[in-house]
Amino acid sequence: MPGLQSVYQLQCAELERADAVRKLQEAERRLGESAELRSARQALEGEEAKLSHLRTRVRDLELELEGLSDKIAEGEKRLYGGEVRSPKELENLQEELRSLRGRRDRLEDAILQGLNDSEESEKRLGGLRAGWEKTQATWQAQQGGLTGSVAELKAQLVRLDERIAHLRATIPAPLLEEYEDLCRKKGGRGIAAIRNGLCEGCRVAVPTGVVQQVRRGDGVIRCGNCGRILWVE
Repeated sequence: MPGLQSVYQLQCAELERADAVRKLQEAERRLGESAELRSARQALEGEEAKLSHLRTRVRDLELELEGLSDKIAEGEKRLYGGEVRSPKELENLQEELRSLRGRRDRLEDAILQGLNDSEESEKRLGGLRAGWEKTQATWQAQQGGLTGSVAELKAQLVRLDERIAHLRATIPAPLLEEYEDLCRKKGGRGIAAIRNGLCEGCRVAVPTGVVQQVRRGDGVIRCGNCGRILWVE
């Protein structure tokens, strides 16, 4: 029957288009920052923030220690310089110096701990940065490929849309309507080729007489099993 070949070609083009749309959606979904890259970046930024905080803390402690050391030096000068003569005042000054020295010792310990923590953070940061750079390089390579794939798929869709429109224009309206109705019921496959005596749609054998009818073009012949329109090259 005239038009069946165009119907089969239309179905092939529409199935190809559906596959291209699926691939395009997947490629576009993968464009942009990946979860792996985002995780690596967040870990790197977190450690950078931690190291910055540690360094700021150490600087603050060092400034505090500097001021405290000046205060201790001033107190010791008064203590040993003979400026203070009152026993009570001497006792108070000695007690104050003991307190200041204890505070100084604690500050020095805190600074040492801060320096150690900073060193450990720097080591972690080096590893995280190397990991992030490796992940980023992989991601950038993938993005380049995906960008190319998206462009190719969009161009393919343009070509397919043009072909589909052309094929539709060549098919008689009643036949096109019957095909579209079957496509809705049969998962987008309303016509099936006969190959090696089997219906391509359901893989059931087609009687020889039916095959001959299809070859002669005796109208629209459907598969007795799945109901699809049959076509043979």
